[in-house]
Amino acid sequence: MGDRPTFGSMGSMSKAIRNPLILELILTQLHTTDLRTARLVCRNWAGIGGSLLGKRTRLSVSKLFHWDGSKLCLTPVSAHLMRRISISDSSPSIPTRKKSSIVTKVFKDLAQMLQFTREVDFHVADRRSQNAFIAGLRKVKNPATSIQHVSLSVVNNYRSKPCVPPIYTKKLAVLANLTSITFSFCGYIIQDSTHGFHGFQPFLQILIDSAPKLTSLKASSPFYPSLDGCKNLKVIRLENFNPSKNPCVDLVAAIKMLAQVKNSLVQIELSAADGDTKIDISQNSRLDLPIMSKLVSLNIRPAKGYLFENFFNEDHLPALKTVHIVVKCEFERLNLPPYLNLWKRHREVTYLRLEFD
Repeated sequence: MGDRPTFGSMGSMSKAIRNPLILELILTQLHTTDLRTARLVCRNWAGIGGSLLGKRTRLSVSKLFHWDGSKLCLTPVSAHLMRRISISDSSPSIPTRKKSSIVTKVFKDLAQMLQFTREVDFHVADRRSQNAFIAGLRKVKNPATSIQHVSLSVVNNYRSKPCVPPIYTKKLAVLANLTSITFSFCGYIIQDSTHGFHGFQPFLQILIDSAPKLTSLKASSPFYPSLDGCKNLKVIRLENFNPSKNPCVDLVAAIKMLAQVKNSLVQIELSAADGDTKIDISQNSRLDLPIMSKLVSLNIRPAKGYLFENFFNEDHLPALKTVHIVVKCEFERLNLPPYLNLWKRHREVTYLRLEFD
């Protein structure tokens, strides 16, 4: 049998474990499931373990609320778990008429804990919930400045009434630490400028306008947001989709958007979700092509979606190093003519990937 630990060694070990720095290093090695269990040991372990869990996992704060028959009730939660949170108005246990109240209660009952929040993932399917989310961000001023990333997901259910998007006239307070935004729109889309997909642009736009330090924008939408106030934007990933019968990429709108951040962008990824997207070549004559002096990486798929004539050259993209282009092969043949005059010699490009779909 091996030597048993002496009383003195046990005392030294106990003292070491009580050191927050050492305890954090130990708990960091645990699997997420074991970490949850370790939090039950004592208050000290619960605090440090909660902080680590907050970095690893995303807390669905909507599930903290339940309906007792007359009102929404909140289940207590540790503030350390609020680092990365998810908010949704689709809780099956809450009456439909009260679902927007979930969002309101999050910003009201958990206001003090939001100062620990760094990432917010918001899923919405109701106009009232959108209003509640924006109203909540307006009320939570100082804690809201800690938020670094916001993900917005708008879902339109074809079985329900059309989700009439709100129009915001009052701006949000500046979210000084917000540097990353993700936006996606999915579900049934009606062909109407007021109730359809373009109506959701203000929901994304008001958040962009509140983030002067925005460095990354990833959006899947049918519109091109205004980036006029984004002087620090480095990365943009935009997937454009248009549900109309004859979808057509708006080259003028795309170039106008890129021109607003021409002095800061380093990486661009442009894609068209519909492989049958058509191009209005006549738009090229109306394009005021910007010089993007810092752009290093360019990814376009499919290529025919963004035929910016006389743009892919050393004059407009002098720092370009990496190029990835996806060419859509239609009817089992490659239609080359639209692509032949796109490029001029570029001596700075060191990596080129051409992919045939």
